[in-house]
Amino acid sequence: MPDPAVRRLLLRHQALYESKTGAAFPVLWARDGKLVKQLLAAYDEAAMERLQDAFFAQPLDSVAGRKGFTVPGFFTEAPALAARAAQGDALTPEQVQRRASLEFLGCEAATALALVTEVPLEQIDRQLAAWPHRTGIRRPAAALPQAIREDWPLPERPEAHPGWAPLPSRGDGGGEERSPLGSDRDPVLQTLGDVTRDLWPASAR
Repeated sequence: MPDPAVRRLLLRHQALYESKTGAAFPVLWARDGKLVKQLLAAYDEAAMERLQDAFFAQPLDSVAGRKGFTVPGFFTEAPALAARAAQGDALTPEQVQRRASLEFLGCEAATALALVTEVPLEQIDRQLAAWPHRTGIRRPAAALPQAIREDWPLPERPEAHPGWAPLPSRGDGGGEERSPLGSDRDPVLQTLGDVTRDLWPASAR
């Protein structure tokens, strides 16, 4: 019979898995219990629950998701999850706001955290401001981190970059402002400018 804390955590893992995937999770009590007991030597039960939440917050196409959100997978990722949690606790309010913007766009939590701790916020702001006006990007969640890390240029002329469309200019006639962007753009990107800027401090808008 497992230790009560081990049993609670394994049942919680099972419940989180079923909530995430809609499928039943077969607990292997001997193997999984041993792994959880080892983790409890490093983290208390409350910390373990937070790590479980972070583990299951990852998307289904993450490494953890592709491997089935197993207990051995959790055991392997727990130290990295704990380190990221510690980094997250130390973020400034500005970093927290930028991370929220990045996650809103579809960046994985770990990627967003890495960006706000490794890249100057001015560089992130520059790419977030440009992002609603970049077109023809097939995988926005993958391209945005690359744009930020490489600090993609903002061309002066639209034809200089097929994935760039300029900010619409306001006509003098007072008519309705029309965007040059195609109607088939990702609706998340279409609304990014208005939504995520609400998360930023006034000085960054």
